[in-house]
Amino acid sequence: MANDLAKVKTTAFTSFSEALAAAPLGALAACRLITTDTANLSLGTGIGTGTWSVAGATEASPTDIDTVKVELASVNFEIVEMIKWHDINDNPDIVAQRAALLANRGAATIRDAVSTGILGLFTLAHPMELDRGILAGTKYIDGSIEFDGGPATQSNLLGAAALSQSTFATARKTLRGYKGQDGVVLGMGERVKLIVGEDHADVAYEIANSGVTSAALQASANKAGVSDVVVIPGLSTKWFMADEVNNPLIAWMRKMPQIDVRESATGLGVTLAGTATFTFGVTASEAGIVGANF
Repeated sequence: MANDLAKVKTTAFTSFSEALAAAPLGALAACRLITTDTANLSLGTGIGTGTWSVAGATEASPTDIDTVKVELASVNFEIVEMIKWHDINDNPDIVAQRAALLANRGAATIRDAVSTGILGLFTLAHPMELDRGILAGTKYIDGSIEFDGGPATQSNLLGAAALSQSTFATARKTLRGYKGQDGVVLGMGERVKLIVGEDHADVAYEIANSGVTSAALQASANKAGVSDVVVIPGLSTKWFMADEVNNPLIAWMRKMPQIDVRESATGLGVTLAGTATFTFGVTASEAGIVGANF
């Protein structure tokens, strides 16, 4: 591969693509994936207008659908490494090894962004803070979130509760009874994702796959309700339940990790540049997620 730039590019692209395809990007399954290629992403959430009224003798007055928007800015990630020609000549495998390493680092960067974003939900200021009756200091996952203009409140915070068959049922009950900002029950919780750290992975898989709830062989209704178990290293003992349809967690993959290979400015070697554009975000409404800050 002595000073053969074309061969270096082919080797690097092939190794990078294969490594990225095998990389653990399962954290993306915790979110709704959006691939829109724009500088900014606008997420609109319909707040609703309440339940329907009984038809009257006169035409009903039209009501505008109340919408709240969240704007996400795209975030670029990059890394550049140089390999000298004499190192390539001494070790023909070094290009493939470095390219695979870049792919794995790219996948880890995305996974960490998702993990950090989800962990931050307990301290993230609610996007509708000081709007629609939501008070100052309200977090995205909180024990008291105003709806219907206040003072009525509801909670999507399970507290310090370890994941179990019992707490799973409690979380699902919370989703089933959760209301929109107009005070109407949204009808969520029939199919859910369990988002857990490594400490709760075994329990999560048991809930998702076991037909019984205990050693007494009581039939479990929980199994049918789990659409996916997403294990994200870094969440530790914290766990979350997201509605499969109304999941408010957003993974905006504007550009997948990719590699660019060029001869270095000095001519002494080649540069491998890894780039990706990815943003984690949430919708304006917290409806669709509950979490345990265990």
